[in-house]
Amino acid sequence: MADRKMESKKKAQTQNISKDLKTALLNKILELQGSSLDAKELIGTLITFAQSLLGIDTVAIYANFANHEINLINSSQGTKQYTHLGHLIELIAESVDVQSPKYYNSLIPASELNIKNLSEAEENTYIYPIVSPNARQIYGVVLLTNLRLLPSNDEYKILLFVLNYITKIIEEADLSFQVDSKESKLRLLSELSASLRGMLKADKAIEIVLDRIYKFLNLDDIYFARWISAEKRLEINHEIVFDEKHTLKGFNHKVSKNNPLIKLLTKNQHMTYKNKNVKKISRVFLGKQEPSIFCLMPVIIRNELLGTIICISTKPNAEASIEDVRVVLDIAGQLAVILNQSNLYEESLSTAQREFLLNSITTMIRDTLEVRGVLEKTAREVGQVFGVHACGAFMCKEGETAFNTGSIWATKKDFEEKLATIPLVENTPFLPDPIIQSISMPDVNGVDLGEHQELIKTIGLKSYLACSLLKGDKVAGVLVLGQFEHHREWTSSEVQLLEAITDQVEMAISQAELHEHLQRAERQMNLLHQVSAAIRDSLDLSNVMARTAQDLGEIMSTSRCFIRRLSSVQPLKILATEKEYISKNQELNKAADLILEFEQEWLESINDLPDVERASAILHIEDVMERYKNATEPLKSILETIKLKSFLGIPLVAAGQVIGCLCIHQCDRNRRFTQNEIDFAGRVAAEASIAVLNADLFAKVQHEAQRDGLTGLYNQSYFKTALHHEVERAKRTGSDLSVIMIDLDYLKKFNDTYGHKAGDEAIMLVAGKMEQCLRQMDIIARLGGDEFAALLPETKLDDAEKIAKRILDTLSRTQHSCGDNLSASIGVAGTPHEERSKEAILKAMDESAYVSKREGRNRVTSSTKLDELGPIEKKPIARNEEEAKNQEKSDQ
Repeated sequence: MADRKMESKKKAQTQNISKDLKTALLNKILELQGSSLDAKELIGTLITFAQSLLGIDTVAIYANFANHEINLINSSQGTKQYTHLGHLIELIAESVDVQSPKYYNSLIPASELNIKNLSEAEENTYIYPIVSPNARQIYGVVLLTNLRLLPSNDEYKILLFVLNYITKIIEEADLSFQVDSKESKLRLLSELSASLRGMLKADKAIEIVLDRIYKFLNLDDIYFARWISAEKRLEINHEIVFDEKHTLKGFNHKVSKNNPLIKLLTKNQHMTYKNKNVKKISRVFLGKQEPSIFCLMPVIIRNELLGTIICISTKPNAEASIEDVRVVLDIAGQLAVILNQSNLYEESLSTAQREFLLNSITTMIRDTLEVRGVLEKTAREVGQVFGVHACGAFMCKEGETAFNTGSIWATKKDFEEKLATIPLVENTPFLPDPIIQSISMPDVNGVDLGEHQELIKTIGLKSYLACSLLKGDKVAGVLVLGQFEHHREWTSSEVQLLEAITDQVEMAISQAELHEHLQRAERQMNLLHQVSAAIRDSLDLSNVMARTAQDLGEIMSTSRCFIRRLSSVQPLKILATEKEYISKNQELNKAADLILEFEQEWLESINDLPDVERASAILHIEDVMERYKNATEPLKSILETIKLKSFLGIPLVAAGQVIGCLCIHQCDRNRRFTQNEIDFAGRVAAEASIAVLNADLFAKVQHEAQRDGLTGLYNQSYFKTALHHEVERAKRTGSDLSVIMIDLDYLKKFNDTYGHKAGDEAIMLVAGKMEQCLRQMDIIARLGGDEFAALLPETKLDDAEKIAKRILDTLSRTQHSCGDNLSASIGVAGTPHEERSKEAILKAMDESAYVSKREGRNRVTSSTKLDELGPIEKKPIARNEEEAKNQEKSDQ
C-alpha cells in the first residue's frame, strides 16, 4: 500500500514537472513568435532554451536554408568530441533517405547510420535529420549527446516537439525565400523586357542585358561574343570585367565547321564547366584558375545563332542554380529577339524609311548657313543615326592634298582623337575613289594598308566607312564613320543612305559657302570703310593700325596679322611695329617684333624696283618650313618658335616709297592664299599706307606748330600748355615744380654790330647750353626774341636756383664766334614759395628775370627776393650798353 502511494506520488510529481515544462516551452514559443528575430536567430534561441529546459549536455545543429547557414554547438563538455562528426556532416546527410518516414521527426542513434570509425562518445550521439516531408529535402541535422530521456518520457516528446518546430521554421523560411526569389526573378525579367521593348540599337541592348545578368548572378566577368557566321568566328565585342586585366574586347576565335561548342549552341543548349570543351575555353579567360561559375548561354532565334553570353565567377560561394540558369536563358532569348529585330531593321530599311532619315538630317543640315555649322551637324546627326563610335567630316582646301578636320562627333573623347589621326591624304587606302564615291571596310585589319597598318592597329580601328564630298568633279571633303570596340558589317542600305546624305551635305556646303562668301565680301567692304573712316577721323596711328590688323586677321581667319612702319628700307630700319592680332584658338608666341631674314630681303629688294611696281611686290610663301628646311640660325629657331607655316607680305607704299609692310602668318596649316584674298589684303594695305602718310604729315605739322623754327625748342604756346598740365598734376599729387626764365643780354648788340646771323648764333648757343644743363624730362622753350624758359617738374625752388646758376656759369664761359662771351638775366620761381597756380608762377618768373636785368644783368634772381623788394614797377630797360649808361645818367 505504501509503495503504491509512493509511485502515485512520484507519478503526480512527474506529471506536474512535465506540465511545468510544457507551459514554459509554450510561453517561450509565444514570446519568440512576437519577436522580430529572423529564422536563424529564432532557431538559435530555441535550441539554447530547450537545452537548458531539458538538461541536455550537448546540442549541435548544422543547416543550410534560404541563404542562411547555421553552424551552432552548445555543449557543457566542449566541442572537441564533434570534430570528427563535423567533418562527416555531408556523409550523415547522404545516409538519410528523405523518402523514408523513418527519418521524419525521429531521433536516430549515430550507431545505426553507416558511418565508420566513430568514437564511443560519438556512437552515443543521437541524430535528428531536419527533413521536410513536403519538399522531400534535407536542410541539415541536429546532434544530441548523453540523452538520459527514455522514449516514453514526456521530456522526450517535448524535445521532438521543439525539433519539429525548428523544422517547420526552416521549411517556412525556405518556402518564403523561394517565393521571394521567384518573384525577384519574374520582376527582373519583367523590368528587362520593359527596358528592351522597342529598342533597335543592338549595342545598347547587349550592354543592358550583360549588366542585369552580371548583377543577378553576382559574377566577376561577363562577355558577349558575336557569332559571325560568314567567317565562322566568335568575336568578343562587349564585356563587364571586375579587373581590367581580364578584358578581352576584340578577341577573335575562329572555329571549324564541326566545332562541338557551336553545334550545342546552335541547338540552343547551354554549357557549364563540366563540359570538357568548355574547360579548354575557360583557360583563355582564367588560365589555370578553377571557376565556381563558368557557363556559355546561347543567344539564338529560329535556329540562327547570333552569339553567346559567357558568365564567369571565381567567388568561393558563388553558384548558379538550375532556376538561375533558366532565368539567364530567358534573358538571352529576349536579347536574341532584340538583335534579330535590329538586324532586320538595318537590313530592310525601306526607301520610305531612308527618305525619312535623309529628310530629317537634310533639314537640320540645310538650316545652317555656315560651313562649320553644316559640318558639325552632319557629324553629329550621321554618327547618332548610324550608331557608330565616331563620325567626322574632313575638308580639303583647293590646291592642298591633305584633309583637315572640319568636325568630329564621338561617343568618347578617346574615339574623337583616334579618328582624327587616320591619315586622310591623297593616294591612301582611306579615301574613296571619286567615281565609286564610297569605301567600306567591315574588318580594317583584313585590308592591306601598307605603311599605315601599324598606326591603325595602335588606334584600334575595327571597321571603317567613308563617302566623298564632291565640289564639281573634285573631292572637297570626306565623311568618315569609325568603329573601335568591335567589327561591324556595313549593309548596302547603310552605304546607300550615307551616299544620299553626302549628296545633301554637298549642296548644304555650297549654299553655306555662298552665304559666307557674301558675308565675307560685306565684312571686307565694312573693313575698308572702317579703315578709310578711321584715317579720316583719327590721327592716332597706332590704334588705327592695330584695329586694321585685328579686323583683317579675323576676316581672313589667319593666325597672326600685324603692320610694320619703316623709316628706311636700305638699310632696313623699323620705325614701329603696331600691336599684332593673334587668333584666339592658337597658342602662339608673339612674332611681330622679330624681323625674318626672308622678310628683310624682300623689303630691301622692293627698293630696287621702279616706283610704279613697288606696291604690287607681294611675298607669298605657301610652305615656309619646306622652303627653309635647311635654314641656318637664327632663322631656324625663330621659325620653330613662332610655328610659321605660310606667309603673306604686302608692302605699304606712299608716293613711290616703301613706308611699311602688312604681314600675315598662318601657323595651323600650310595655306595657299587665293587671289581674291591677296587682292583684298592689298586694298587694306593701300588704305593703311594712306593712314601712315597722313599721320606722318600730321606729326610734321604738329611738330612745326609746337616748335620754334630757329632753335627747335618748344614755343611759348606749348610751354604755357605744358605748365598748365604740370600745375594741375602738382595740385593732385602735392608735388613740386619750378620754372626758369632766361633773358639773353645785349642781343640787339649782336644784331646791330655783327648782323642778324650773329644774333641767331647767340640764340642757338643759349638753346644748346640749356639742353646741356637740363634733364630730358624738363621742357625747354623759346618764348620769343631773346627770352627763354624751362619747366622743371618735381623740382623745388632752391634746387631750381642752383640749376639756373649752373646755366649762367655755362653761358658765361661760352664764347660767341665774334669773340664776346654770353651773359643772361635769369629769374627763378616755383614751389613751395609760390602757390600752385600757373598765373602766380609765370608772374613771379617774369618779375624775377626783370629784377636780374634791372640790377645789372648776368645774374640769377630767385622769387624769394621779391618778398624783400615789394611790388615791382616795371620800367623800360636799356637794350645795349650805351642805352644803359644814358639811363643811369637820367636816373641820377
